[in-house]
Amino acid sequence: MNKKFRKIVMLSLSIIIIFNSMPIFSGDYHFRDYKSYSSQLKQTMTTPNIIIMIGDGMGPNYEEIASLIEYGVPNGTIMEQSFPYKALYHTETVNGEITDSAAAGTAISTGVKTKKGYVGMDKYGHYLKTILEYLLHDANYSTGLVTTTSIPHATPATFSSHVESRSNEGVIWDQEMSQGIDVLMGGYGTQISTKSTSQIVKDIEFRYGYPVATNITEMYNLSIISDKFVGLFGTKYLPYEIDRNVTTTPSIIDMTKAALNLLTRKSSPFFLMVEGGRIDHAGHANNLTNAVIETIIFEKAVRYVRAFAEELGNTIVIVVADHETCGLVLNKQPVFSNNTLPSKGFSRNENMTIRLQRILQLDASFTAPYHTSWPVHFYGYGPGLEGSNQSIHHLIDIFWVLNKALGCFPVIIDSSFKVIDNILEISLNITDQDDTVNGIIVHITYDNINYEDHFIPVEITSKIVKTDINILPEKDFSFYLEIIDPLSPFNTTYFMQRYTYNSGGDTNPVNTSNNTSLNPKNINFLDSFSYIVVITTFMIIFLIKYIKKF
Repeated sequence: MNKKFRKIVMLSLSIIIIFNSMPIFSGDYHFRDYKSYSSQLKQTMTTPNIIIMIGDGMGPNYEEIASLIEYGVPNGTIMEQSFPYKALYHTETVNGEITDSAAAGTAISTGVKTKKGYVGMDKYGHYLKTILEYLLHDANYSTGLVTTTSIPHATPATFSSHVESRSNEGVIWDQEMSQGIDVLMGGYGTQISTKSTSQIVKDIEFRYGYPVATNITEMYNLSIISDKFVGLFGTKYLPYEIDRNVTTTPSIIDMTKAALNLLTRKSSPFFLMVEGGRIDHAGHANNLTNAVIETIIFEKAVRYVRAFAEELGNTIVIVVADHETCGLVLNKQPVFSNNTLPSKGFSRNENMTIRLQRILQLDASFTAPYHTSWPVHFYGYGPGLEGSNQSIHHLIDIFWVLNKALGCFPVIIDSSFKVIDNILEISLNITDQDDTVNGIIVHITYDNINYEDHFIPVEITSKIVKTDINILPEKDFSFYLEIIDPLSPFNTTYFMQRYTYNSGGDTNPVNTSNNTSLNPKNINFLDSFSYIVVITTFMIIFLIKYIKKF
């Protein structure tokens, strides 16, 4: 073989390798052209800040009794006085059962009913993307979760993780810490608290890259100087407000202020969920004093947020309960021995004494052994919520009201996939409130290197989308979906799946709930791109060298 022929062979092989390393596009889809067309059609994105405040177990009677103790009237709360949109709604699970906080939180965060104990998953165990994840990963929002229970407890978990059992707090913890959420605050949780505080702090700092605050001073300092942080207070949960050491442990008001300090320093809009979780714990314990005090302090946090939102502008505040706990009833209207009410003019201890004396004069009782099916309250304030008082009938409607306020982004509410004879079969149920979805891109990655993009047109009137895609035989792959909607505020990505081809020829689909990195953008496209750049650069140098010798 002469020299010139060898050079031609090498040149041909180089070209083949370069093009083989590049992405493959299938169907009538040209990535850059379509993206450009889509972005030109988009309306100006509506980007209100969103604050959801959840009183866990806070039924209407909790609110009324707390108002009587604090303000001397049954409707004196800031929610009753200053929120223009109000509604009563139901809370049952997909099976019609009385809900728990996992199913209820999932309904709020995803707009889909599910089974008790399920976190961020539908009744079949399929992954459901949450409102926090849409805003964090698709709309570049800053995000935060605050709770008086624990960070991996049911309610915060339903905004940030995906498991079939709320008790699996170790997996929940890992998913929450891996999401890229800017600020998380609460207690340690039942599984995490078995370690020492120093071990937990070290793990968070080195494994997840968060600075950690363990007292109120550190919390406020980090909220001013850091781009992100985790706040760990108490042990398993934060203490009840009546038992709180005010010099070391923050209240729900303190944590809310600190979270807003951090989030408002960023240039992006933000999403914050704040949970008064110990209202529910006090209800389960049939402890009237703690139930009332926790509700009062939660209402004070709402009062702060409502004033903050009005001053900041362009901010939605929603106050809800996930369910009612233990059937709290006021047996008769109280007649108090004196009319002295808590006031800013008194010290914290003086106000607490007044509250305790007034609570002792109540005739109230818990009438149920667990949660009840009693309707609970929705309160809304801010842009885009017009008509929400007519739209809220169930927990799931909270998600859809927010979706509409954000400009109607498309949502997959059910999905399934399987592989048969090298065909990937995908079935999707898409909900888009303004019916403007016109396509889906299926992004496929093989062995973390090469990828394919398949564009599937979608009929605007169609809710169910089914498609078959040819895949390479006997190859492991990952895939995720991107929903194209020219009039949506942002294109939404959905569920990364890993598919493993076993050596025996069987298939083994693995749900995203087992993946600690739930962001579809972390699907190793950077690894693939880096690989392509390196190979292409090497081959260009090689070609230049040999072309010069011709």
